[in-house]
Amino acid sequence: MTAAGPFAVIEFMEARPGLVAELLRAHVDDGTGHCLGCSWRQSAVPIHPCSIRWYAERAAEALRHR
Repeated sequence: MTAAGPFAVIEFMEARPGLVAELLRAHVDDGTGHCLGCSWRQSAVPIHPCSIRWYAERAAEALRHR
C-alpha cells in the first residue's frame, strides 16, 4: 500500500463503477471459503472475502450513498 493508504484504492474504484461491478462478480466464495477470483493467481488462494473484494464492497457502498 502506498502512503495514500486504502482510501486511495477505494476512490480509484469509485471512479470506475464498471470495475467495481466486475470485481464483485469475480471475487466470490468458491464454495470452500476461498476466493474464486484470486484462485488462478497463486497456489495459496486467499480466504473469501479477499482484500480486493473488501475494497470493491467499500467502493460499491460509497457509490450507493452518492
